[in-house]
Amino acid sequence: MSDWKTELNRYVEESEGVLFKYGKRDCFLFTVKWLETLWRKELLASITPEGYKSLKDGQNQALKLLKIDKSSDFLRDLWIALAKRWKMKKVDPSKAQNGDVILVKFRGRTTSCIIKDGRGLTTGRCGLVWIFLDKVKILESWRVDKCRQ
Repeated sequence: MSDWKTELNRYVEESEGVLFKYGKRDCFLFTVKWLETLWRKELLASITPEGYKSLKDGQNQALKLLKIDKSSDFLRDLWIALAKRWKMKKVDPSKAQNGDVILVKFRGRTTSCIIKDGRGLTTGRCGLVWIFLDKVKILESWRVDKCRQ
């Protein structure tokens, strides 16, 4: 693996100005594509082989492929299943660091983020969104320093 800090900075720079769109650049795909960049592995093909056009379509594909139950917090359940599949190490949210994946409750919804400079980073309608972590509840966090798959 090359210098992950440089990779993170490059990934963030390349992601600036890219607008949110389900199935193309939503918070889930933004975060998974960071893992693909870091680990130099294709991860998405096994989850959404044909992509998805809406939140419902993505959920239906994931439910079928990952054999998880439909719940009120689908994104959280999805990440828990994928973290297990990819052997990501769960960490205490207070110990999460730059590059790690976190799930937060943001504006009433579960959102997946990358930690960068002590804040959560995800996609939004106007490009990248920075989330102050002391203003949200961190639901889950995983260390992503290496792929254990």
